[in-house]
Amino acid sequence: LSRGIVSWIQSTAGGRAAQVGVLALVDSDEEAVEGVIREASRWPEFMKSLEVQTQTPTGPGTWELEWKVSVPLGSVRGRSRMVETEAGFDVTTTGGDITNGRALWSVLPIDDERSLLVHQTYSDLRAASPWIRALLDAEPLLEHGMLTAASTVVVSRVRDRAEGHR
Repeated sequence: LSRGIVSWIQSTAGGRAAQVGVLALVDSDEEAVEGVIREASRWPEFMKSLEVQTQTPTGPGTWELEWKVSVPLGSVRGRSRMVETEAGFDVTTTGGDITNGRALWSVLPIDDERSLLVHQTYSDLRAASPWIRALLDAEPLLEHGMLTAASTVVVSRVRDRAEGHR
């Protein structure tokens, strides 16, 4: 981890992605990293492709998120519920272009100045657009790469923000 981000992929028996995980060492304490995750409405400030994300409190430690991701090939909109739990931040897709998705952010203290950031996620990218569905029909393993790349980007950006770089 001192050399960079580590990722893993879990596949279903049929070869589709079941989940991906990304680990990063963060030169910041657990509280600072959790603060970046907790303030999800500020993510567009440091995540270039996240055009907008609103965050509405719905109860103690619970928020509804509405977001739009824009990339050169199109955009994806969605709604999610984020709940702060003992394990971290559990984010579940509740609507939009991607109808089945979930992520768990966990922050584990290493010492007073460093943390381990863990992001485990799955999203059914086939629902995002007809173009992506056709691409994944042609080559199902691309789903693994797309999920890993997206998770790597968000983990990198959260890490950089917690370290004061963004």
